Amino acid sequence: MYDRQPFHQFVPHRVDRAIKRLKEQIYHVEGDPLRVLQTKATREHRPVSDAKSLTFTEVKKTPRAWGNLFDQCFWTIDLRGRETKGRFLKWDDLGEATVFLDEMPIFGFDPGHHVQKLPNIKGGINELLVESICCRSGVWVPGENRHMTAEGSIFHSATLLTRDEKAFALMHDLDTLLQTVLLMIRRDRNGEFDMFGGSYREHFDSLTPLARRMLVLLSDIVAAYEKDGIAAACKVSARAYKELHGRGEPDAEIILTGHAHIDLVWLWPETTADFKAVHSLSNALSLMDRYPEFVFGYSQPASYDAIESRAPKLMKEVGRRIKSGQFEHAGCLYVESDTQLPCGENLLRSFEIGQLECMRRFGERSKVLWLPDVFGYSNCIPQLMNQFGVEYFYTTKQHWSNYTLFPHSSFVWEGQDGSEALAHVSFMHYNLEATPDQIRFTADHHRQAG
Repeated sequence: MYDRQPFHQFVPHRVDRAIKRLKEQIYHVEGDPLRVLQTKATREHRPVSDAKSLTFTEVKKTPRAWGNLFDQCFWTIDLRGRETKGRFLKWDDLGEATVFLDEMPIFGFDPGHHVQKLPNIKGGINELLVESICCRSGVWVPGENRHMTAEGSIFHSATLLTRDEKAFALMHDLDTLLQTVLLMIRRDRNGEFDMFGGSYREHFDSLTPLARRMLVLLSDIVAAYEKDGIAAACKVSARAYKELHGRGEPDAEIILTGHAHIDLVWLWPETTADFKAVHSLSNALSLMDRYPEFVFGYSQPASYDAIESRAPKLMKEVGRRIKSGQFEHAGCLYVESDTQLPCGENLLRSFEIGQLECMRRFGERSKVLWLPDVFGYSNCIPQLMNQFGVEYFYTTKQHWSNYTLFPHSSFVWEGQDGSEALAHVSFMHYNLEATPDQIRFTADHHRQAG
């Protein structure tokens, strides 16, 4: 038995520090930075098929400033003679980027995605094509505080990495357990608990037996890590998950579905939103390859038109994933429309065009109206839903109010003419910001324990 922390209130701090140390042990640079070539940045956005006709110049000195806001450029990454199987690519540039292999987008880089796993290709990968835009929009990601500069984007390097899988697994195991027990602590305190705001002076005597047991298990895992290293801590973690899984039937089952909400025009022009559609959906399909159970939903046929023109191979793959059940088209409007400013005729045409696009591309209408980011709801919506065969309405915006609690999660929405639609409002009291890897590792432990 390892030395256990006797005071529960110190455990969250100790675990948080262990997670930070583990993050530094996960990835390791392999070899020198990769040879990179770049085209001239232009305001005009070109499809990936045009890249081969452009002039590429080798990037010999870094850091390198490039582009004006929302400009596009292409890069090539030379991987000849480098082992790519089981390797990860790190792309260090302020701008957002999408990586292509044979004109098929395979994943993207942005503030939430700094490192991506390379696909295992027989014979290895000789070259990758990268599309970049001089834009950085995901600065709300925890720990991200770099912004676009007056000089444009700043490119530093492209490097190959290896990953310590045990360190990766242990970090996510600890983070998942820590975030779960913090939710339980906050629930015990009616939402009031700041791990770094003097919590070490608090007493946890009122916590449930399960929460206290989880703190003990977390303390054991960290003690093993500090004394004997990652491998020993992984064994203790496996026993902890097995014990927690064996405490009887769970109180609830959680079904998680990935989603990308893209503002087609917000802090950027439409061409940038078109880039973001290719970028986001390529990341989603990459996750499907790694995690077959991952399901992703998207809701705007307008983005499919953009993908068709910029990366047609991706659109074909989206259609295949819809047939396999991994990709859900969940939007009957052509765009995620505001419903207060447009008139009824405008909304009707958005329904009509959206459903026609669904039929043309996928052979069926969408049964879901998904409006996650809208600031008002016209009372003609149920009537229009009924006319276009849409059965379900889903939104999230009601939970944004700090003063008025929306009283229902699921309800029947009655429109101005008496039309009815089944509506659901998502409530997000706490945001775990769990990554697919965190979710997958927790699920894997449960499968192994069961």
